[in-house]
Amino acid sequence: MSSNEAIQKVSQAIELAIGECGVEAISSLPTFMQAVRMAHGISALRAALTDQFVQSTLMPLMGTKLGFLTDLDHDKDGRRYGLAVVRDCCIEAMLRGFSVVGNEFNVIAGGFYGAKAGWARKLAQYPGLTDLVLQAGVPQSVGDKGALVPYVASWRLNGKEMVLRCAQEKDGTDLRIPIKVHAGMGADAVLGKAERKMLFRVYQRVNGSTFGAVDGEIGEEPITTTGEPVPTPVPEGTPDGRRIKMNGKRPAPAPAPETPPATPAPQATAQPKAQEASPEDDGRIT
Repeated sequence: MSSNEAIQKVSQAIELAIGECGVEAISSLPTFMQAVRMAHGISALRAALTDQFVQSTLMPLMGTKLGFLTDLDHDKDGRRYGLAVVRDCCIEAMLRGFSVVGNEFNVIAGGFYGAKAGWARKLAQYPGLTDLVLQAGVPQSVGDKGALVPYVASWRLNGKEMVLRCAQEKDGTDLRIPIKVHAGMGADAVLGKAERKMLFRVYQRVNGSTFGAVDGEIGEEPITTTGEPVPTPVPEGTPDGRRIKMNGKRPAPAPAPETPPATPAPQATAQPKAQEASPEDDGRIT
């Protein structure tokens, strides 16, 4: 078998495994069937990605933006990840729908992390999502190695307007995006990190789940996150769809229903006993 034929065979096996066992392909299946399909996909990709193929095709992609970056790219001791780590991270990337080229994912602490380019492409290709607009505010330094970035994202999902605000609220709640700042990092680099985190949060919101994906970056401790439900538009006919702020006050408790006055017990008669009234008959739900 020629080299081109071998590459074509591996490519077909990879595409088949992704199409049948990828995260998007199994998302609508029952939980246990998701596990079965995912296990099959991982096994199929490991069989396809032999040591020789990983060494010749995937290892040259490591450490470059044309492929994927890692947290060891600038290691002073010259350390690099081995075949096993690169294989597993590429398998996870492919099953999650990320490409192994274009720096769509990074290898951090030996694990897969979706990069800005990957989340941006997935949102650009998300069914029904249009008009995505990202608006970043001015970063505010926090401590020696941190910054908080206000961010607002707006988009349309199947024609419905959606907004995600990461800002400091009037009630003191701070939803700004935290960023770890390294020595010599400029404002553009800080905003770039904030943009990637915002893209991740938007994907969480529209997809309802990230299937265990994590929000991390090179040089930062990864933070495991979970998906959020898709925001539901206000139903038509609702008088006011806005939330009402109580300013810290609790709503007044509803008055207890008045107890009806006691009535004398009826005298025993030869007539049959009348059927007792249902609790719902007085208009109250008990």
